[in-house]
Amino acid sequence: MSEVRYTLTTVPALPEAITTQSCFNPEQPELAKIEVSAGEIYWYDAQQNPLSHCEGQSGCVPGNISESGSYVYYAKQKLGGCYSELAKIDYQAYPIPSPQLEGPDSLYCRSHSNRI
Repeated sequence: MSEVRYTLTTVPALPEAITTQSCFNPEQPELAKIEVSAGEIYWYDAQQNPLSHCEGQSGCVPGNISESGSYVYYAKQKLGGCYSELAKIDYQAYPIPSPQLEGPDSLYCRSHSNRI
């Protein structure tokens, strides 16, 4: 009779989000990469469709953000041929605030004022 050996591996831990916010500028939408604390990561959108442009990377720049607001992504880690469960990542894209000018003689240094 042949001997059969099995190797049991533990399911990897869920990846933890490190960066989950960015500022959003509609004229130049450069968003911060979502970073997680694990190695080979597989990314998904809110409907759990794969984000192939981020496959296998620990960070992902979301591609479907068109305005400021809250967005949901999912990530799972692959380790030793096994996948973790999906981890939910809440991502916040904040609007870039408008500059606030107080008037023609705005004070901008400790003891100096200039006209704008």
